[in-house]
Amino acid sequence: MQVGHLRKHSVDILTLQQLGVIAVEQLEAVVFQHIHAVVVIVGITAEVCVQLLHALRNAVVAQADLRCAGLQCDGSIQPL
Repeated sequence: MQVGHLRKHSVDILTLQQLGVIAVEQLEAVVFQHIHAVVVIVGITAEVCVQLLHALRNAVVAQADLRCAGLQCDGSIQPL
């Protein structure tokens, strides 16, 4: 079976097999775009998680530094 597509001055004749190939190619392109979008989102999410963990670690270290700054070596409390 052939399907005709009328243009201004010519007619394109495509078989159903050719239309199927075109449809599969378009589907592949859409799937690839979605996979690429997911990969980008996962990468951004991972980077945000890493940055949050660094910030948390820095906050814990800063808190420990503040606690240690108030103590002297003999364990007595030094005013800040």
